[in-house]
Amino acid sequence: MVKLVLLHKADSIYEDEPDVVYDFPRSYLKAVEEAVGDWIVYYEPVKAGPRGYFAVAKIDRVRAKPGAEGRFLAMIEPGTFLPFDREVPRLVEGRPMEAALTEPDGTPRKGGAVQLAVRRLPEADFARILTEPRNSLVRQYRALFATEGLKLEFAPDGIERLAAIAFRANKTTQNIGARR
Repeated sequence: MVKLVLLHKADSIYEDEPDVVYDFPRSYLKAVEEAVGDWIVYYEPVKAGPRGYFAVAKIDRVRAKPGAEGRFLAMIEPGTFLPFDREVPRLVEGRPMEAALTEPDGTPRKGGAVQLAVRRLPEADFARILTEPRNSLVRQYRALFATEGLKLEFAPDGIERLAAIAFRANKTTQNIGARR
């Protein structure tokens, strides 16, 4: 399995619904098939808006898009779409969150991988997106626990466990429009 970054634009011409399905061309099929059962991170490109990284989800399965030769649909596992309370920025202190988007001197790359709609995401980058920014998912959970006077720390494998717990909670509880 492999983690991915999937680009998503709110006004996309494709039939994407981030919590249900992601529409993509054959050129990304191998990478998306490798990610079945693993976590993906949604990302809004600079030209589409200010959000940066805005949610995680798990890919359940991939199927051909009916009536559209060369297009495929990544079906999102029900209950796994977890939007961040606050979007995670593309850059932290002027440096990209993903190593593949970073020049050797630490500056952002232009073109190439930056423009790919589907990108492989190393475990370290996945953890960085969820932990490093001041409004990251992990910091959001720490802040939530702090309201009860508790201090929350994560072991190295804790990020995966956090995502799994959030998935189970989403799957077994009603969405009443509140996350805290």
